Amino acid sequence: DVTPLVRSIRREMWSRTGLILAFSLLIALLVLVLLHHFVLKPIYQTVAMVQKMSSGDLTFQALVHRHDEIGNMLASLNEMSSKLRSVVLEVQQSSQQIASESLKLHDQAENMAEGSNEQSFSVQGIAASIVTMVANLSVSAENAKKTEASAWQVAQQAKEGSKAVVETLALMK
Repeated sequence: DVTPLVRSIRREMWSRTGLILAFSLLIALLVLVLLHHFVLKPIYQTVAMVQKMSSGDLTFQALVHRHDEIGNMLASLNEMSSKLRSVVLEVQQSSQQIASESLKLHDQAENMAEGSNEQSFSVQGIAASIVTMVANLSVSAENAKKTEASAWQVAQQAKEGSKAVVETLALMK
């Protein structure tokens, strides 16, 4: 009666093979979920942030809960966005100051035309405005230098971030 024994062994083998297959599929699914959560989701978040920044939205800040390369890259992007925001704000403020000073200069030039008595007073006002404008231009020049330095730093950080993404994608393959 070897045949019933063989059938029993075969049934047992198929049963165990089915269990092993089911367990393997469960592990593969778990690995995919973990891969998506810990690798792909942060990369998608990084891409979304870079896209928003490239469209001019510098207010977006990624949530960083990691201390690995991807977390460092997200933190660097947050810092870059923050620095760019402050540089843009400084440039806007400088532009507003220059525009304000230009309006003052214009008003003073019109007052000069009203008469020779007011002309002396207007010249003093113009001189003060020019001094202020020169000071504002110096601030603008300094801001331009800061912008250049920030742009250089941003380019370096972007290069590092790009390198980290490439390395991460290479590791994923």
